[in-house]
Amino acid sequence: YNQALLISIAITDSISQARTLVGIGNVFINWKYYDKAAEHYAEGLKIFEKRKNHKGMAHANVGLGNVNLCLNKFNKAIEFQSKALQLYKKANYPNGVALALLNTAEAYSESNNQEKAIQLYKKALSITKELNDKIRTNLIIQQIGNTYYYTGEYNKAIEYYNESLCMAKEIKYPKIEIRVYY
Repeated sequence: YNQALLISIAITDSISQARTLVGIGNVFINWKYYDKAAEHYAEGLKIFEKRKNHKGMAHANVGLGNVNLCLNKFNKAIEFQSKALQLYKKANYPNGVALALLNTAEAYSESNNQEKAIQLYKKALSITKELNDKIRTNLIIQQIGNTYYYTGEYNKAIEYYNESLCMAKEIKYPKIEIRVYY
């Protein structure tokens, strides 16, 4: 990423520079260096804003939302994910819309608003089904099951876990199948 950043700066390709900054932010968030991640996402966001690149702005907002989720700043996480959602809609990018809904749902779930989380998970689920994205669909089904489990609605949780398990076997994806069992 550092090499890509240097090249994009040298050739004055601001969009590549912004994408690279967001990519570096992703690395830092995975390493749990949240301040550094936020710094890179914010820097990428500024460039995307100058270029009015809605999809890029959305990606950077997703990253900032994820940083805040990791820091248990749920309201800020929801705020950034909501911005990302609107930007993905403006960019007509349904994969991004599903991602922002999924991330927003997770923030609501972590803040103990399970009802809102389920509502958003189901919206994301309908999009991933339309896109025929079976892996993400399956992961969302699991999240809905988990959320029902957290609310004590065990029968509904089991329904979603069983649906996820059947789908995982159908698409022959054992990593997802394993997740259902824990």
